[in-house]
Amino acid sequence: WVPGFFRPLSDITLLICYWIAGMHAWIQYLFNLIAFACCAFFVYLFSLRYFEDKNVDCKLIAILAAIAFVIYPFHQEAIVWAVGRASLLAGFFGLLALVIAFSHSSLWSRIFLTNLCYFVALSGYESVAMLPLIMIVLLFKKHESLKIYLLWLLSFAVTLAAHVMIRLRFSGFVFGNYEIDAFHGRAHIYAINFGKSVCRLFVAPIYNEILFIVASVIILLIALVLTYAAISNRRNESKAILWRITFVILLTLIIPTLFNLSIKTSEGDRLLFWPSVFLVILLSYIL
Repeated sequence: WVPGFFRPLSDITLLICYWIAGMHAWIQYLFNLIAFACCAFFVYLFSLRYFEDKNVDCKLIAILAAIAFVIYPFHQEAIVWAVGRASLLAGFFGLLALVIAFSHSSLWSRIFLTNLCYFVALSGYESVAMLPLIMIVLLFKKHESLKIYLLWLLSFAVTLAAHVMIRLRFSGFVFGNYEIDAFHGRAHIYAINFGKSVCRLFVAPIYNEILFIVASVIILLIALVLTYAAISNRRNESKAILWRITFVILLTLIIPTLFNLSIKTSEGDRLLFWPSVFLVILLSYIL
């Protein structure tokens, strides 16, 4: 394994591509493009299933979300950089977990397969670490038994614990090379990093920090105004869906906040791959 990192899923796929075509880059790009296409299809499937009981045109939302996911501009690093596929693969299995969780299979089969996907996704990249909380937020229904949610949380806790033990056994660390940046304990740095992560969802990296801040403020204000105009006359159920997906996006930004996403270069754009899933779904729902 690469010292300081635990990426067995990514490493194994790199090795398999090497076995197929040696040191020729086309095989690595082809693998990434196929995985990315599958992710777009999973975005479509998940959106279709999530909105099917929400009294909206779920198929239109699903199509818009898939298209928006494909053209989202900050997926570059996860696709054209071979090693960047770590976040791509984590997103692949994270999305597959969502599709399974919202399928019409039995509860126990959904729990087992969703946790299996979560376990595999964690072996790709840490970006999907918050999936259990995301799943609970999205699955939550007022009249559902509390025992079901506790069962989901318990299963995720066991899966996460198993992953951490395996990670410690084979690599000797939890976050490796990221630990110095991620756990410094300075609250104001976390707050700044979180703000940067939110802005980077919408704004391309700009080396001039002042220009980046100005562009971010303008774009976020426009987004807020358009969103308010779109939902101001909607019923409460629609607004609840909007806030729920927004909260999920904020959860996905915890890892980019810890890992300190760059605002000057595209380095670290792979950290936006997982948050972009829910961003495009939110935008498609608003549209």
